[in-house]
Amino acid sequence: IYTMRQKVLKNMLESIGRRDLARCFLESARALLRDRPTSRKWLRGLDLQLGDGPDGIVVEDIHGQVMLAPSRVSSAGGALRGVLRNTNLRLFGHPFERVEAEFAADAERLVMPVLSARWHHGTLDTASPEQAALQYLLPTTALPQGRLSADLRYAGIDVYSFLDTCGWNNPPYSGRASGVVQLAALDGYDIVDARGRGSMRIVDADLGVVPLFTAIYAQLPAADRPRFHGLDVTFALADRSVAIEQLEVRSDVITAKGKGSLGLDGYLAIEMALDNLLGSSADPLFMPLVDYLAKNLVTFYLHGYLRDLQAEKRWLTESPPARRRIVPMPPATERAAPPPF
Repeated sequence: IYTMRQKVLKNMLESIGRRDLARCFLESARALLRDRPTSRKWLRGLDLQLGDGPDGIVVEDIHGQVMLAPSRVSSAGGALRGVLRNTNLRLFGHPFERVEAEFAADAERLVMPVLSARWHHGTLDTASPEQAALQYLLPTTALPQGRLSADLRYAGIDVYSFLDTCGWNNPPYSGRASGVVQLAALDGYDIVDARGRGSMRIVDADLGVVPLFTAIYAQLPAADRPRFHGLDVTFALADRSVAIEQLEVRSDVITAKGKGSLGLDGYLAIEMALDNLLGSSADPLFMPLVDYLAKNLVTFYLHGYLRDLQAEKRWLTESPPARRRIVPMPPATERAAPPPF
């Protein structure tokens, strides 16, 4: 059934000017098929590079089972189809566990129409049956870096684990995140160049202290101060910036709604209006007036780099806060020599 001889593959791929892909495809086929018919193989510690050179996307440390469907490849073309079962791997430094996926690969693209996996103690699944879960267009003259697109749904993701894996040492935020992400295009491997959109909800969260009425509860222990415990957001990603189209953060004493942007250099700028002031404990007769004044006379701004966010209020006649500058790092100081005893 299988016609996977090295010479046929080499001639097919090199005939369209793809010597780099010929090498990559041949090595992958040889590792999977060993030049003889087969339908099932175990993958142990395999690294797969999509694209050539530093702009390629590397899928690291693949462990699991691959089952190949009957496939033919010849000088006229062909494709390799199959499924992954109970597979673990790393992509962009993040671990994906118990991956189950269908795939189809040829000299032009790698497509996974259906995918499911465990990711940061939550789940990752295909978002829509009309769109492929993942598709990677291999590098060509028109797309020298290749192009990755995706349509995925995630649920129950551990926010702390995700931020920690991204390199944020001991992040101050936690919770469980769910939502969808539609990645229209990522050319190369640098995530800041991605284009797409999505939505996210975070529940059971600790998203920081409510920056309001701080004088009232300043004497309380930090653990007893009101904190945001939920978030809903829709966003669009383009031009190295995340446009936050709708944002709602909730606590027991206040809900705030707003919009803004997050630069992929880590700078956040959000304009927010107060809603549901004092929560369910508010006086139903008096609070409509307070809500009206809060929404129309004062605006709150959350801005700064993610490691050092600040919240400021501005009255109706005041302008928004200016972008905060990066403070230069002070020069290193010499350490005093320890005493000789």
